[in-house]
Amino acid sequence: AEMSSFLDAVRVGDAVTAPSELRTIGAQETIEATLRKLGKHKILSLPVVAKGAASAHKYLGIISAADILLHLLFNEQFVSALEELETEELSIKDFNHDVESLLQAPVKSIIGQRSESKLVFLIRPEAPLSKVVGHFAQGVHRVLIGTNDKPKQHWLFTQSDAVRYLRRHLTHELVAPTARLTLEELGLAAGPKNMVSVSPKDSAAAAFQKLMSTRWTRKSNFDSTGDEKCVWDLSALPILDSKSHVIGTISQSDLRGIKTENLHEVTTIELDTP
Repeated sequence: AEMSSFLDAVRVGDAVTAPSELRTIGAQETIEATLRKLGKHKILSLPVVAKGAASAHKYLGIISAADILLHLLFNEQFVSALEELETEELSIKDFNHDVESLLQAPVKSIIGQRSESKLVFLIRPEAPLSKVVGHFAQGVHRVLIGTNDKPKQHWLFTQSDAVRYLRRHLTHELVAPTARLTLEELGLAAGPKNMVSVSPKDSAAAAFQKLMSTRWTRKSNFDSTGDEKCVWDLSALPILDSKSHVIGTISQSDLRGIKTENLHEVTTIELDTP
């Protein structure tokens, strides 16, 4: 109850510190151009905009590095090229040539391959933080903050932004009681039988495939979906050694800085590679 009161009292706009320029990508731009923009700015996602659309309806979706990697890792042509690269049947140059055609598709073509990529939530700055956290609790990773009448004053607010804000207020009298609870007490600790994990000997490609193919389902609170339930991918997986000790994690955040030039590195390295 205390945490709910805190989240209800905080305005979303007050939780945003030093908002950065909102970077977008045109719907007709290629997947390759999207990757380059993500890599250049070291960001994880880009709102996809329709050229010439009215400001209130210009966003077609939000594409992330994970959306692009999902598109590639479950594509037969890409996976075949990866396997040939790993067995040294292909050089890096030939690998890049073989997958080039996949990267020339318009980025709008992969909107909707994951449920979240087609959902765009525009939250007013004066809305309570609890409204945004409600979306995050359902599996949404990011929302847009702003109003329809000021499209140039929009910015992304992510789960990580919310966590950073709460971390700065852990000693607040309304936050501290919840912050002191264990994961088990919060109902967030999965039993061993329910745990999905990867091995340090797995390739990054295999790990990301498992990360993005494992789904969890919760009842939807979003009227815009038209569905009673929404299916979301996981944000991270634990890396367990042979004794089932957690030695690290692999997450969508690890894709920050991904580029066309390093696709082969991101997907072929083993997780225990320094």
